[in-house]
Amino acid sequence: MARLTEGPQHYALWKHLPAMVRDGRQNAFVREFGVMAFDYARANQDYDERFKQGISGHPAVQSAPALEALQGCDMSGIRTFCDVAGGHGHLVCAILQAYPHVSGVSAFSLPSSLRRLRVSNAACGKGSRCE
Repeated sequence: MARLTEGPQHYALWKHLPAMVRDGRQNAFVREFGVMAFDYARANQDYDERFKQGISGHPAVQSAPALEALQGCDMSGIRTFCDVAGGHGHLVCAILQAYPHVSGVSAFSLPSSLRRLRVSNAACGKGSRCE
């Protein structure tokens, strides 16, 4: 995550904050580079590697706090959890481990994520409960 957020591309985005607040358009990456981050990553190998590591690292770090936040919630009525842009599937795997009655759905931004999710779900033993 640090390699992504501390990289030169992400530092360049901060100069767009005042304009984004003024006009309400939120995508600083497009303002700076003219394309979405996924498209920029496809054209820049170093950034692509940092981007994949960064977006995959956030859920790995955030799964424990997410589960902690849910501890006081009645999850008995929840049957399906949807993880949008789930990277390697860390969060959906953690939810399925903590709540055996829940099934998971992962929605992806990149097709290459599907292979990583299958590996992750197989590793956590929840492959049949997640699609």
